[in-house]
Formats: sequence, structure tokens, C-alpha cells
Amino acid sequence: MAKNRKNSKTSSNHISRISDASATTMKLDEPEAHPQDLHDYLVGYTYSNQYKDGEWSLVRLPYGSKQMGAPITEDQGHSDPIECLLEGESRRILDHQPAFSSELPSAIPNSYYIAGSPGKELGMFAARPLRTGDVIIVERPLIIRPYDLPLRPMDSSKKKTLYTQPRADEEEHVMTALFERLSARNKAIYLDLHNSQYAEVFGQLTGIFMTNMVDLGGLFGPACPDVCRYAGVFKDISRINHSCSPNAVKHWDKRSFAFIVHVARDIAADEEITLPYCALYEPAAKRRNILQAFYHFWCKCDACCNSAASDARRAELLKNRYKLKNVTHWAADPTLPDDYCLEAYLRHARLLEQENLQSDGIYWQILACITTCYSALGDFEEMTKASEKMVPHYQAAYVNEGDLSSMRLAVEFKYLWRARLRTSKEEAHRDWLDRLVT
Repeated sequence: MAKNRKNSKTSSNHISRISDASATTMKLDEPEAHPQDLHDYLVGYTYSNQYKDGEWSLVRLPYGSKQMGAPITEDQGHSDPIECLLEGESRRILDHQPAFSSELPSAIPNSYYIAGSPGKELGMFAARPLRTGDVIIVERPLIIRPYDLPLRPMDSSKKKTLYTQPRADEEEHVMTALFERLSARNKAIYLDLHNSQYAEVFGQLTGIFMTNMVDLGGLFGPACPDVCRYAGVFKDISRINHSCSPNAVKHWDKRSFAFIVHVARDIAADEEITLPYCALYEPAAKRRNILQAFYHFWCKCDACCNSAASDARRAELLKNRYKLKNVTHWAADPTLPDDYCLEAYLRHARLLEQENLQSDGIYWQILACITTCYSALGDFEEMTKASEKMVPHYQAAYVNEGDLSSMRLAVEFKYLWRARLRTSKEEAHRDWLDRLVT
């Protein structure tokens, strides 16, 4: 195992946060509160309060207080701060983002428990039957750091493999600096997480992070595409095991600075809750090799164990993903048959369901297109069924959009109502309103 270098001791009061009506302000620690020898390992490491692009600093984000929304109960294990290594631009955006103080979204009470999983370590299981769209857990991370640490370039003479021992030691040193800032409780939680990495290469803290990290992407969404890609480790979400046909889907909610895990398809009581660790449309053999290389386990999910049929369906799904017909064009072109779009969309939905890939964001979009097809054909009953099926998947994909009923979503498709029947807009509008009333 890589030896840990000793780092300077850190004070218990690293970051103070002041909140007003329009923004929140972080005040950095005094310089002596930071392990200054991180300069030896990180490109652009600083303890300056200037938010410069390309500069990195250790930041403590407190919550469970008035400044950060509703208090978090002790039994959730979230009353301690998040320890972060952030880039200057990320800190600047965070410092001026009023929505960061929003409360945590609510989850289904007592929805899961942590227990041993056959052939695996611990896993998360449903404590009760869960329906599609239910929120299983909302959780803030213990630690946030860049997905790839900005380590200083190595001497060319030391570059022998992707992870040489000196490079692994440097990463462990940075992880130690973050770990030492955690509360005693969160240190114990972190050390209790599984470590699947090779002890002769990676230090303990790095191994735990690599095994349990969850990709956060950019902390602030697609509006800030150039901000660093981050990853976090969580108390319970990091316990969720992999499946190539996951029954849950996760979203990073930048407003509450938390991960939200939704149900992607109905989950029975005591069924294991799963998320994907790799790209799901690769052939089973490639998925297994990737999982073996990065997480050191051989996937035994149904899709991998029945790979011949599964690979064929997934290859077809991937091939047709960007070749599906345009519904609006079909609705306006009387020369095209009525089933020109509908059959292709129905087949795509069936394949996704056969592969249990309802967690893929394209699933609700396919259901939306099916709803639109039935709207254009004037089939109100089938349109309503498709819309009702779509709603929970739509809500899971757009966690910040609020409550949406199937009828409200159906109204969004009214502009194509009876379009294939060549009904006048006025007549179609009257007929639509009559159906809404009845």
C-alpha cells in the first residue's frame, strides 16, 4: 500500500458563510489553516481568497443551518459540512448563486435500507414497494473533488504506467488533506465504505474514493459547461451497486447541492436498488471488461448473463436512437402513412422495456412522441394512456419542474390534435376542450 505523507494540521474553523437576500459569500481560512505543501502536488493550488480560473483551494461548505436551507436531522448523517477541492471559477459561481440555499427536496420516508448483497459487499434495498418516479433518497456528499486531480506533471523518467507509485502517493496526499478536514463522524463513515482498488498501488483514502465516487459532472449544469468535472463520495448513495439494467436514476440538483435518486421502474420490497457504473449500450463483454478493470467485479446481471439476445436488442436501440422519424413533419404530410412514426416509436419503447432501460432519458421522450402520434390521429384514449405512462419518467428527468399531471402534459400536445384527420384548427380546438371537460 502507498504510504501516506504527513500533512500540516488543519484548524476546525475553515470556512465561514454569510447569507443575504441575493447571494452567499464564502470567506477563506487563514493561510496557516491550509496544508501548504499541496503546492508540491496540485497545479494552481492556493489559499488566496481571489477566485482565479485554474486555481484550486480547499473549501468547507456548511449546511443544516439557516444559511443553507432546512436543518438536516442527525440520523441522516448530513449535519456535518461538505469538504471540497474547488477550482476558482466553480467557487465564484457558487459564491453568487442564491439558489444554493434551497431546501432539500423530500424523499419517500423509510424507503430503503443498507444490507449485504449476495456476491457483493453492502447494497441498498427497497424497504417498501416503490413506484416509478418516487424519490428514494436525497443526499449531500461527504467530499467533493475534481474527477481527475490537477496533479503537477511528472518527470518524464517516472512515467512508466498510468499510475506509478509516486503518482499514487501524490493523489493519496491530496486525499489526506481533504479527509483530515472531515468531522470525526464523517471520517468513520468514509473509512467504512468499500475499497475495491489494489492496496499495493493505491492508498486507502484514494482507493475508497475511486471505488465509491459518483460522477457529478459540472456542479452547476449545462449553463456552465467549462467548469471542472467533479465527483463526490456519499454515505448511502455510494452503497448503491451496479446493474446493466438499473432500476433507479440519479440527478445532481445544483440548487440544494445534493444527489436525488428516483425510481426508474417499479421496485418490489426487498429488491436491490441499482444504478449504472458504465455505458449501457456497449456489448456485454465490453461492459464486463470495463467493470472488471475499474471496479474489480464480474457483472452477473441478467443482461450480461443472457448477452446474445440482450446485445442484439441494445445494438438495435443504439442504431435507431438518432434515426427516429420527426412527428411534426409526419403530422403535416398527408402522403405519409398513419403508422409511419408510431410503429417505430412503439418498437423502440418495447425494446427499452425488454432491456429494463427505462432509466435512459430517451424513454420518456419516446413516450412523449407516442403521445403526440395518438394526438395527431385523434385517439384520445391511447394518447391519455401514453401520457400517464410518461409522467413519472418526465418528472424524474426534470426534478426541478414541480408537480405535473398527465392532463397538463397532454395539453402540451394539443397543437397537433387531429392533425392527421385534416380537421380545421377551430374544430380541433373545440373538440379538444370538449374532451377535457368530459
